[in-house]
Amino acid sequence: MYQIREANQMVEEFMLAANVSVAQQILKSFPLCSLLRRHPTPTREMLEPLLQTAAAVGLHLNVSSSKALADSLDHAVGDDPYFNKLIRILATRCMSQAVYFCSGDLNPPEYHHYGLAAPLYTHFTSPIRRYADVIVHRLLAASLGISKLPSVFQDRLQLTSIADNLNYRHKNAQYAGRASVELHTLIYFRKRPTDTEARIVKIRSNGFFVFVPKYGIEGPVYLTKAEKGSGEWYVDEQQQKIKKMNGSLSYSILQTVQIHMEVVEPQPNRPKLQLTLHFSRKVSGIGIDPYEKVVEGTEHRWSTRFMVGENYYIKKYGIIQETPLLRIAQLAFYIIINN
Repeated sequence: MYQIREANQMVEEFMLAANVSVAQQILKSFPLCSLLRRHPTPTREMLEPLLQTAAAVGLHLNVSSSKALADSLDHAVGDDPYFNKLIRILATRCMSQAVYFCSGDLNPPEYHHYGLAAPLYTHFTSPIRRYADVIVHRLLAASLGISKLPSVFQDRLQLTSIADNLNYRHKNAQYAGRASVELHTLIYFRKRPTDTEARIVKIRSNGFFVFVPKYGIEGPVYLTKAEKGSGEWYVDEQQQKIKKMNGSLSYSILQTVQIHMEVVEPQPNRPKLQLTLHFSRKVSGIGIDPYEKVVEGTEHRWSTRFMVGENYYIKKYGIIQETPLLRIAQLAFYIIINN
């Protein structure tokens, strides 16, 4: 994950101050036709998943205001170096998205930006990459008497339409960005099956979602039949855990787990990144470390890497299983002739 340094924070503070100052200036000159940005206050119901998670890990969060929540997040420290980062990610997901709007469409109390704890806010600092900032620059220039404001920005209905379109385009840009990340993630991991650490960020009835700090990736891990073995699973909502009925195994929120990441194609030309729990079981034989080369057999998908050692591993549908030496030799031959 990207490391935020003090210099980054200082620049960000200056940019926020500039945006707030410009919002005040343009609203004073154009009370009905200023392009502003608001962030609605989350409801108690929206914050409930965050509060449940915090309670499950022994953390108290004060959500009475955005300032109180920010202070609580600043003091949220655990043994895991990623603990605070994960709590902040979960907090962000409880929020609505910030949106552009025309000042004449809402009452002043609704201008509030919850995430920044600012009563007034706009986007001014990035005109080279956001059209909203270009509009705000024109509003600011007109308010200072530097240039005349185009008539389209003096019409409240037209400015409202522009704000709605900006919100629509911003959402589409987010979708495109996520699709681009997904594509390049598949390209990267197609030839790089990987074992790594992940943190559980959401418990579900059939497994859980994990966040992989090393790569900034999130995805589902399913407790399939092959991984369940005997015994059913149930979810403890209060403790944010998924447990076996017989109590032999459980996974809890923010727990660290070892996972395996590889690209699979459940359908032709429809690759996807698959995250599975990484099991390790040693049996006497030849040393094999899983997850390097994917070998397609007639019945099973195998992922193996041959090594020198006293033990061997074979991964089959997420479970380490003993495999006859003859089958290992066949797999080795298959890799050699197809490599």
